[in-house]
Amino acid sequence: MEQQKTIKTFRIVLEFGVQKKLCQHFGVSDETIRKALRYVCPDNKFHEQIRREAINNYGGQRIQITKPINA
Repeated sequence: MEQQKTIKTFRIVLEFGVQKKLCQHFGVSDETIRKALRYVCPDNKFHEQIRREAINNYGGQRIQITKPINA
């Protein structure tokens, strides 16, 4: 039996309403915060700054998600 291939992704989860506070803190749109928290652009320095702020000052939790790859 062939082992199913998977991919690991990361995400930062925040309590309700905190994402809006991050938008106001950085002066950016909700979409920018969403992309940063979902690691859409992992090499982006500004997104790294948003993720650090979310974890250190806004109570964010970094979680790992394992998804199957459709082959």
